[in-house]
Amino acid sequence: MFLRSAHTLHYSPRNTRCENMGVFLVVVFAVSLSGCTGGPLGKGFHQNRAVTSCPPYWIPWEGACYRFFDHALSWRQAERMCALFASNVVSIHSPEENNFVYGLTAHYVRTWIGLNDINADGEFTWTDGTDENYLKWAPGQPDEAYNGEDCVEFWDKGAEGEWNDLDCGALRPFTCKIHLE
Repeated sequence: MFLRSAHTLHYSPRNTRCENMGVFLVVVFAVSLSGCTGGPLGKGFHQNRAVTSCPPYWIPWEGACYRFFDHALSWRQAERMCALFASNVVSIHSPEENNFVYGLTAHYVRTWIGLNDINADGEFTWTDGTDENYLKWAPGQPDEAYNGEDCVEFWDKGAEGEWNDLDCGALRPFTCKIHLE
């Protein structure tokens, strides 16, 4: 099953081989870039380059760029998808940012965020390596209810924007974040 993106990416005006090229997602999570060597974001948005402005279809807010993806993927697949855009599953560092990101998810309530305790049970970290200086756990969370609940989602129980730990293999939409330099 293939899904074609709703938009066309334009990588570099000097590289016509990459003009008007679509990105395809496969259920097993592969991306076809038809031989383009400019990286998934093209010139100026390669993983090894500093990002100073948001790419097309990304929303700027407080020194970062955000993009919500409504494709339901496992947490690890979501992180790999974000990496294709030189980003990570979103980290959240304030109540204002939590409300902003939660608002991006539209009518999807249960969506992945980048907090996890995959490396050490009970020691939650953000995938982008930023400090864990803000938390909004739902009451009774994290609870490791089914052993192996190592990833974190916005939850649909309790107050809006509260967090729940969940098995990383569950399928959820997600938001990616790029830190601007």
